[in-house]
Amino acid sequence: MLPVRILTPWTPMPGFDPTEAYAIPANEAAACDALFQQLVCEVVYHAMPWLPDALSAAGAIVGASPGKFEFVLPNGEFHEVPELACYLKLVPWREAHEPCH
Repeated sequence: MLPVRILTPWTPMPGFDPTEAYAIPANEAAACDALFQQLVCEVVYHAMPWLPDALSAAGAIVGASPGKFEFVLPNGEFHEVPELACYLKLVPWREAHEPCH
């Protein structure tokens, strides 16, 4: 895993419940969140292996979704990383036998 917090479309947050938004059970939302976080980690460590340490040192929070990778610094400075976003077009799916589609 990355040494920073990763928010995905399946990450529960105050005011957002992925189980309600996507009409899926909580265990499926958690599985989707975990699978997409795993994909994000694999992409980052493969494409930019130096980035996890830099994000951690900066205290960044990562936001990732299909086709999007961004991070925000503690001062509110926001950065998109299209070089990573292009690798995040696959979506992990809810079934154990079908990890991506």
